[in-house]
Amino acid sequence: MEERKHSAYVFDSYRVDAEERQLLRGGEHVHLTPKEFETLLVLVRNCGRVLTKDELLKEIWPDTFVEEANLANNISVLREALGGGGKDNPYIRTVARRGYRFVAPVSELPAGDDAVGGNGAGAAETLIEKHTLTSVVIEQEEQEAEPVGAETARLLLPAAKTRRARLIEVLRKRRVLVALAAVAALLIGVGGGLLWGRRLWLKSPPAFQQLTFRRGLVASARFTPDAQTIIYSALWEGRPSALFTTRPESPESRALGLDDALLLSISRQGEMAVLLKAQVSFSTSGTLARMPLEGGAPREVLQNVSDADWSPDGRELAVVHWVEGVCRLEYPIGHVLYSLGAPGWLSHVRVSPRGDQVAFLEHPVERFDDRGAVALVDLGGRKQTLSRTYVSVNGLNWSPGGDELWYTAAGGDLGNSLYAIDLGGRERELASAAGRLSLYDVSRDGRALVAREDGRIGMIARAPGADVEREMSWLDGSFLRAVSADGGMLLFDEENSGGGADAEVYIRQTDGSPAVRLGDGHALALSPDGRWALARQRFTTPPRLVLFPTGAGEARQLPGGAVTYSESAAWFPDAQRLLLIGHEPERTARCYLYDLATNQARPVTPEGVVGHVVSPDGKFVVAADREDKAPPALYPLDGGEPQALRGVESGDFVIGFGDDGRSLYVAQTGIPARVYRVEPATGRRELWREVSPADTTGLLFLTPPRVTPDGRAYAYTYFRLLSDLYLVDGLK
Repeated sequence: MEERKHSAYVFDSYRVDAEERQLLRGGEHVHLTPKEFETLLVLVRNCGRVLTKDELLKEIWPDTFVEEANLANNISVLREALGGGGKDNPYIRTVARRGYRFVAPVSELPAGDDAVGGNGAGAAETLIEKHTLTSVVIEQEEQEAEPVGAETARLLLPAAKTRRARLIEVLRKRRVLVALAAVAALLIGVGGGLLWGRRLWLKSPPAFQQLTFRRGLVASARFTPDAQTIIYSALWEGRPSALFTTRPESPESRALGLDDALLLSISRQGEMAVLLKAQVSFSTSGTLARMPLEGGAPREVLQNVSDADWSPDGRELAVVHWVEGVCRLEYPIGHVLYSLGAPGWLSHVRVSPRGDQVAFLEHPVERFDDRGAVALVDLGGRKQTLSRTYVSVNGLNWSPGGDELWYTAAGGDLGNSLYAIDLGGRERELASAAGRLSLYDVSRDGRALVAREDGRIGMIARAPGADVEREMSWLDGSFLRAVSADGGMLLFDEENSGGGADAEVYIRQTDGSPAVRLGDGHALALSPDGRWALARQRFTTPPRLVLFPTGAGEARQLPGGAVTYSESAAWFPDAQRLLLIGHEPERTARCYLYDLATNQARPVTPEGVVGHVVSPDGKFVVAADREDKAPPALYPLDGGEPQALRGVESGDFVIGFGDDGRSLYVAQTGIPARVYRVEPATGRRELWREVSPADTTGLLFLTPPRVTPDGRAYAYTYFRLLSDLYLVDGLK
């Protein structure tokens, strides 16, 4: 495809700056990803010409196979950026069964020319010739598709003759030059084609060498300073996390003798940063410790840490540190460069090779959702978001030269690929594979340690009258939210690849019949009569609550007012009111009573006191104070002092009331999850059931079971993640 030596292209109020790789509208920057901008640039450079989908795919992704859906998505984004209108957009037109065409007149500005129309007659002549050629091409194609009437032809004839005479004059003067240029171009093209073909022939895809072979989860991995030995953390065959060492030339691994620990980073001087007693789950945390690579006891440094990385000289650590619900990036420890309050969180902190910047991943939503973007902060606390927001982003490291950041992310589904982005925000794909990749480390010679993951969120239920539990998952991300009072219906959402970018709400009968999709969002609670499902659409701004009918009917959006509600809710027994957890701007979370008849909400607990269980008479809510971490208590909705619940302990998750209206089901999370039945009047507490899948390998999390009041049915969610570690070579 022809390459023109111009640095900017102008049409209407838009300017496409090829050198700065940006689109401006009236002087204002319009955000586009690198591939979206490349798509626009190719279209503008070939304005008036129909570009086939194959041409565009080869031009925009020259060395990578991608689906046509990627191109269609870029076109859709560009149309929105250029004023919307879909297929009726005034700039980009779809040519049926062929491709796309940029139809607006475009002026090309030579390098160094900042004026919209150029500076002088030469630029003006270029503009006139370009517009004339564009008009001729467009008119010729449209006339081939639609015959023009005699009257229309008579009206268009003078202008057409003028353009034709101008074009003939230009071509006559340049005929000899064009002939010579054609011969030269042919010779250059043949030689260049041979060289390019040789280049493509010589370039091979990255090579993946499998390093681990046992069944379980590889949770982290790092190269040692010699870049030949690899230390990694793994949870094999359902056991706690432990440290192992291996080398590429051997399929065997050797245990280092440090159990219940998770590797975070290895300094150039050979010192490890590890998490002790790490709870490996959706968001890992533990006690940071440092220890020599050659052995010795770990020395504890800091509690409530989820990630850490060494400075280039090995003296300091950058950490992700949780303090009173706020996620803080500290470098060095104690010096806050950036912080993010709930529900957002930070991960994968990485200090630059020069020690002057810290990269990290920023996740704006709940800790069990890794949607987010690549970000950078300097030592003065100035933060910059480099990338677009991905449906999933995990794994981050500096490139060998320190001029790029390498990371694993997914733009559409959750099949994360390996990407690179420079400090100017220009993105490119390094490698992809079937499944989900997670980047752990990059060596000085450009090799990468990557895990290929197979994750699944599923549901297990025991239906009324059944003797055994049954797998009730629908797609690959079935997250249980509620069980109907009779145990016959499950409310859940699909949060993994099957649920798409925004998740989907479903119901399913416990007899195993097919699931029924209700709509977009994350499910929260099922009405007592089973007729309505409450859901929250977390990716709207602000997040919104929606009621979906489980049968015939229309969905209903609930106004939120000044309160932002979280993903925890319960119905009152009358099915006319909701118990919600939310917060007003700059205030602490509390419980609200939401009246569905008036769409009005009022607070019913003090700030900082939250809960999700309503008493059978609708007069009390079981809630706990987040600050003092006391056991849950019974709070009257009409005011007054809370009543202690004897037998309920700190850390208990209150599931709900029993069918006698007095006893409570509570759970202690873990693997297995333990469910107790408590009698608050007497303080009696007895184990009711332990629940867990029979196969615990790769299990990271079990939700507290949802139990029917009569105890005849229950269901719960599990999260299983299995992975293998690979050494990837040939990344460019």
